[in-house]
Amino acid sequence: MPKRASSLDPQPDTRPTKARAVVKATSNSSSATPTLSSSSSSTSTSICTSTSHKPSQFAPAKKIHPFFTKMTRSKSASRHDATLRIAVGAQAVFGDTDSGAAPDNGDAAETVDMPIRITPSGREFHDDDFGVRVHGTLCVVEYQQPQPSARIASFDMDKTLIHVKSGRKWPKDRHDWEYLGPRDVVRNKLVQLHEDGYKLVIFTNQAGIGADKGKLIDFQLKIKDILHNLDIPFQVFIACTKDMYRKPLPGMWHYFVEHGNGGVAIDHEASFFVGDAAGRPYGWKPKVKKDFADTDRKFALNAGIGFYTPDEFFFDEPVAPFELTGYDPQFFATLLAATTAVPASSRFPTVTVREEGQEIIVLVGSPGSGKSTLSAWLRDEHGYTVVNQDALRSRDKCVKEARLAVQRGESVVIDNTNGSKETRALYLEIAQAHDVPARCLHLTTPVPLAQHLDMIRDLTGQRPRLPAVAFRAYESRFVQPSADEGFHEVVPVPFVPFFAEDDEMARKLAVMWLT
Repeated sequence: MPKRASSLDPQPDTRPTKARAVVKATSNSSSATPTLSSSSSSTSTSICTSTSHKPSQFAPAKKIHPFFTKMTRSKSASRHDATLRIAVGAQAVFGDTDSGAAPDNGDAAETVDMPIRITPSGREFHDDDFGVRVHGTLCVVEYQQPQPSARIASFDMDKTLIHVKSGRKWPKDRHDWEYLGPRDVVRNKLVQLHEDGYKLVIFTNQAGIGADKGKLIDFQLKIKDILHNLDIPFQVFIACTKDMYRKPLPGMWHYFVEHGNGGVAIDHEASFFVGDAAGRPYGWKPKVKKDFADTDRKFALNAGIGFYTPDEFFFDEPVAPFELTGYDPQFFATLLAATTAVPASSRFPTVTVREEGQEIIVLVGSPGSGKSTLSAWLRDEHGYTVVNQDALRSRDKCVKEARLAVQRGESVVIDNTNGSKETRALYLEIAQAHDVPARCLHLTTPVPLAQHLDMIRDLTGQRPRLPAVAFRAYESRFVQPSADEGFHEVVPVPFVPFFAEDDEMARKLAVMWLT
């Protein structure tokens, strides 16, 4: 762990100095923005919304925009102009414009009082210290042009660097925050990392933002306040919804590596992530609740870097015990290593196909267990008719379609979960009525693995992720299939991993923590 800094930077008087700021009316040019030019007897500053921010090292095309702030308003525009300013900021963040132009209402300028802001370390603060860009649902904020580095010191934000000052579960506004511990302890540690050549980065989940432009701007302003107070070069990655960028998924980290570090290769041994969602159980510390999640620790595992809790990193507490929930991808890695060379024709080694005559095959397995893959193989390679409730929309239609297919002389595979004896009996009745043998193929994929596979399907765009209740419902009604129900035989079908040659993303996701 990098050593702690020994002292805090001197703290100057941070009380704002009043300056006279003249708001100059914009011209009719669509690319112009209003500029605040301020002057006083002792200090002068210029705060504006121009887009002259120094180019970032990011590769994607969208331009870095300074933060947009409500600076003033014209006499006749009143609150309307302030609203327009916020709209300009949202357009710069979400739209395709590079101008950041403000609406021109033609009103005369007004003279207002503007404070000159000084950072806690004594440096004059400027809005153009900040840059913001959006890549899909990922928002990236830069402060003071952080330089690329092989060594990355990365942090969660909530309950890691800061927590809610009011004591509420959720902050009442963007100002409701304070440092997790004494400011000098937190800031000194960060300053020392910066001086030691580490690049400082925040990776934070903020799914509450969603597509709400106002919430995104408000959160950007909160980030602005925090970084202004810290006054150290920082880069912030904000996952605005539940998708590939949300921790523990590796999207934010991969974007940072590819586009956010100037092409500098990461030293994984020296780099680390600090977060509070660490999987610490009940009793890990007296009078402290268990961690609400373990996603921060899993994020570090996916990135291949070290991990600390805030208690360990900032306050030198001993390493706490932890428990990780969900499917351990190391099991998948073991399966994959054992079956890398398995051809498609050998993916179902326990499944035989009836060479003559008809049959009904009833599949049994949880959502995501591989039933559709098996039924597609039976259809494409051996001519079976697939009956699937997702396609037909009701169980009654499935039963009707199965009966019609048997009457046409076709072999049928029932591609549903079929967890209960009552559901399986509906298809056994058809088999008995038409004197056709029925087999049960039981896919024994464990539910945690099935959920893992379902997540991969979602992330690779194959189909939306199923709700957790779908898996719980299957488990609640599942009864082990037996030949006593009337099946000719019950065949266990173990899971065998298989990926198409061009499906590299799915292969990588399979050996990562996804939930």
